[in-house]
Amino acid sequence: MKAVRVAWKTLREMWREPQIFWLLMLFPALLVGIYYLGYGNTDQGMSQFLTLWVCNRDAGLRGGELVQAFRGATYEGAPLYQVRETEDCAAGERALLDMRAAAMLTIPEDFSARLGRGEQAQLDWQGDAQADTYVFAYSFAGSVIQRFLGQPEGAEPLVYEFVGGTGGLNDFQVGVPGVMVFGVLLGALAVALVLSRERVNGTLQRLRLAGKGAGNLIGGLVLANMLLGIVQSAAAFGLALACGFNSQGSLWLAGAVVAVVSLTATGLGAAAAAFSKNDGEASLIATGLFAPFVFLSGAVFPMPVARLFEVGGRVIQPYDIFPTAHATNALKRILIYGEGAGAAVYELAMLALLTAGVLGIGVWLYRRVMR
Repeated sequence: MKAVRVAWKTLREMWREPQIFWLLMLFPALLVGIYYLGYGNTDQGMSQFLTLWVCNRDAGLRGGELVQAFRGATYEGAPLYQVRETEDCAAGERALLDMRAAAMLTIPEDFSARLGRGEQAQLDWQGDAQADTYVFAYSFAGSVIQRFLGQPEGAEPLVYEFVGGTGGLNDFQVGVPGVMVFGVLLGALAVALVLSRERVNGTLQRLRLAGKGAGNLIGGLVLANMLLGIVQSAAAFGLALACGFNSQGSLWLAGAVVAVVSLTATGLGAAAAAFSKNDGEASLIATGLFAPFVFLSGAVFPMPVARLFEVGGRVIQPYDIFPTAHATNALKRILIYGEGAGAAVYELAMLALLTAGVLGIGVWLYRRVMR
C-alpha cells in the first residue's frame, strides 16, 4: 500500500507539470504519427524497400528488355522493385555496402548473344544473403525472369507465399515495433528527473521519518512508470491502427512487452539520478544511458550482422546485451508475423532477464547514494 501511495503521489506531481506529462504520455504516439507521415502514406508497395540496382553491360537489346521487365513487375497492384539502372557497377556495389539497395543485378555483355543462340545466360546477383530485403528481392526475381524468357509449355508458375500478410508490408508496418520501444524508453528521462528532485528536496529523508524508506519510493516510481507505459502503448497502438497498421498478433501480449520496456526505462532513470546533482545533469546522463539501448538494439534502424558465436543454432551478437533488442524482436514476431508467446519464448525470457538486471542495477545505485 505504501508503494501505491508513492505511485499516486508521483503521478500527481507529473500532472502538475502538464507540458512534461503530456509529452511523456503522447511521445510514442507522436513517433507513430511522424513515422506514418514519412513512410506509411505511400502506394509504392514493396518497392519502398526493394531497391534493385542493375548494371547492364549487354551489347544487345535483350538486356534492356530485362531491365524493363523488372520495372514493370508488380505485387498486389503496386510496383515490386524500385529499379535504378547504372553503367557504373562500382556505384551499385557502394549502394549495397551502404545498405541503400536490397540487391544488385549485373547483366553480362554476351547476354543477348547467348539467348539468341539458345544458350543459358549467367546473371550476377549481389547482396547480403542474411538480409530480409535481399531474400525478398532474389525470390521474386525468379518469376520476373521466367516471364521474361517465356513459360515452357505446361510449366507450373512460381508462387511465393508470405507469412501473416507480410507480402504487403511497407516501412511503416515494419517500423512500428521499434518506434514503440523508442517512445516508451524515453521515460528514462522522466524517471531521472523525478528521482533527482526527490534527492535534492530531501524527500527520502522525510519518507524514512514516516517509516517508508527508499524501497517504497522506488517501488512506487516503478509502479507509476509501468502504468504510464501501459497508457502510452494503448495510445500509440490506437493511432497506429487508425493509420492502417495491420497487427497479425495479440495486442495484449505486445502491450505486456511494452510494459516491461518501461521497467528498463525506470532502471536507466534510477542509474542516471544516482550520478546527478540536479535536473540538468539527470537529463544529460539519462540521455547518454538510454541512447545505446535505442540505437544499438535495432529499434530505430537495422544493425549489421556482428556474429560472436552460436548457441543451439542461434547467432549471438553484441546487441543481445540490450533488453530493447529482444523487445523489438519480440514485438516484430508478435505484430508482424502473428506469433504467440510460445514462438517468441527466447526473446521474452531474455527481455525479462535483462530488464531485471537493468532495473536491479539502477535501484542499487540509487539506494547506495541515498544511504
